[in-house]
Amino acid sequence: MAKMKTRSARLIIGYNGREISGDMEDFTYTDPAGGASDSISIKLGDRDGKWIDAWMPEKGDIATASILVEDWQKEGDSRNLFTGEFIVDEIGLSGDPVSVSIGAVSKPADDAFSATKRSRTWENVTLREIAQTIAGKYHLALVYDGEDIPIQTKEQDGETDGAFLKSLCESYGLLLKVYRRKLVLYDRERYKEKPAVLTLERLGDVQEWSFERTRDGSYTGGKITYTDPMTEKDVVYTVGMQTRPLELNEKADNAADAERI
Repeated sequence: MAKMKTRSARLIIGYNGREISGDMEDFTYTDPAGGASDSISIKLGDRDGKWIDAWMPEKGDIATASILVEDWQKEGDSRNLFTGEFIVDEIGLSGDPVSVSIGAVSKPADDAFSATKRSRTWENVTLREIAQTIAGKYHLALVYDGEDIPIQTKEQDGETDGAFLKSLCESYGLLLKVYRRKLVLYDRERYKEKPAVLTLERLGDVQEWSFERTRDGSYTGGKITYTDPMTEKDVVYTVGMQTRPLELNEKADNAADAERI
């Protein structure tokens, strides 16, 4: 009887175009749903001294990572997850023996996305159009999966493009992330309604699990107070039950905009 193959996993790490998997001692990949960039951290052994000499890392270097699995769920089930391209933004050295720690994030190579503060008035646009303009500025493809929300006027007041767009998405229940040179915006609630792509059996491959539930951050309804731009009068808009409302005081273009927020 033929012996069953054992599942296996390995990493392929690239750095500035060369493969460095043989030097790797530790690796972490973080893929948040939104609100933050994907990131990797790599710890490298430097037995021959090249990383503190000719290969000394620099901020702005490019790292890539692929996770390869073989015979994963069954024999012949092999997959390759390319996690994307990452910009190095943290470097550390320690010894002896010498090791190099590298942190990298998935974001535009142009630091202006998250460093340069800008001021601009956006008028008679949609959220998709704002995202498309910002994506084009940093040579990113836009992936937009949600309602195309009209925006009558919005001030970008001394904010970076990244922070401004993130704040705008949060106001309308969208999640934002940069992934593989794409600017991705998607509707959180819409994705909650999608079918599961994988079900983990408790007595199967799971070795440890936990469950928590909290009232913090949960609400039965909402209340927003805004100034009507036409009448300049304060308007209170409520939705849902008011036993535990989320109360907001921010700009809205009209009642429909207040409802979306």
